Amino acid sequence: MTIATHSLPRAARRRTAEPLRPPWAADDFLQKCAHCGDCVRACPEGVLEKDKRGRPFLNLEAGTCTFCQACVRVCSTGALFSDAEQEPRVIS
Repeated sequence: MTIATHSLPRAARRRTAEPLRPPWAADDFLQKCAHCGDCVRACPEGVLEKDKRGRPFLNLEAGTCTFCQACVRVCSTGALFSDAEQEPRVIS
């Protein structure tokens, strides 16, 4: 039996998942991020966008992240970081 979406309570239809943060996001990314947009502008693939609050997120519907680290290179707050031994990770 299929349930029509409009028959579900509004709370059940609401998207509750947090957006994906950029690769190499620090554990305290949301506290460190200055919402400057440098990482969004630096992304050559155009997959980093700003949410309604101005925080960067990874939009994989817009394309594929190549893990080029352009976002890491322009981040002056330490919200995005990488070192030679660290694998890229995406957190929500």
